[in-house]
Amino acid sequence: MTEDYLLLEQGEILDVDGEDRMMPLPSDDYKRADSFDFRRVSGYGDTAYVVYSVTATVANKKKPAQNGEARFPESAVLRRSGAKWRVALLHATQVRKAAS
Repeated sequence: MTEDYLLLEQGEILDVDGEDRMMPLPSDDYKRADSFDFRRVSGYGDTAYVVYSVTATVANKKKPAQNGEARFPESAVLRRSGAKWRVALLHATQVRKAAS
């Protein structure tokens, strides 16, 4: 991540510390496996952006209502720092199904 990294998730704008506070603790017995479907990767000099879909499979023993699979689109802006690419901005949008 870049020094000025931002995450836009669930209506919040978070920095690295804010994202870290959202992460489950090892004692939470939370497991998540993600798969990615990249739709677009575009670069412009030392800046790039990616657009992709994430499928997340969650197993949470403390909060079983969260178990299952979720799919959502994400996008990210990256900047090159030397030989490495670092994430400057990550935007996650969880899509909820409408009640029927």
